Amino acid sequence: TDLITNTFNPVTQQFTFDNGGRATTYGWEFQARIKPIKQVTLEGTATSMRALDEVVFRRLARRPEHTFTARLTAQPLVDLVEDEWDGLDFSLEYLSISNRRDVAPLLPVEQIGAFDFTTAFGGPTLAVGDTRIGALKHKVKGYQRFDAAVSYRFWHDRLRAFARAETFTNAQYEDVATFPGDGANF
Repeated sequence: TDLITNTFNPVTQQFTFDNGGRATTYGWEFQARIKPIKQVTLEGTATSMRALDEVVFRRLARRPEHTFTARLTAQPLVDLVEDEWDGLDFSLEYLSISNRRDVAPLLPVEQIGAFDFTTAFGGPTLAVGDTRIGALKHKVKGYQRFDAAVSYRFWHDRLRAFARAETFTNAQYEDVATFPGDGANF
């Protein structure tokens, strides 16, 4: 109940947050973790979700229907050296996000003065007093991303030095329409 929505008022030319009605979210989640050998852990998750706005009967924005993750963690020094020196960890992570709905793309900041907010979101032209945004027309493509990390725990596991590479395949993606992901970063 009390779904919080962002609405546009064409009279005041302002956006406001409102308790706009009801939403229903349903689906399933699955998580598994196995440790085939003492030095290796495999983890995975899968989520299938439907999130619906019950007032306008459409899918809620920015909620992917399917999300998958996988992680391989290795601790290669366990049982090879004394416990106080076995703190080396490696991990490789995979993330997959499916397509999702979002608002239509916005204009660059330098064009904002000429921007017609009343039709910006892909819906019909709004009449005075009508604060509906309109249909969510933009589809944000799904993506896959890989991250890797290495760390070393020392001083009796009180400190950790680490290095991390995110999106190391330099995948191009958007979590929100018109806001590109970081790309490869270290």
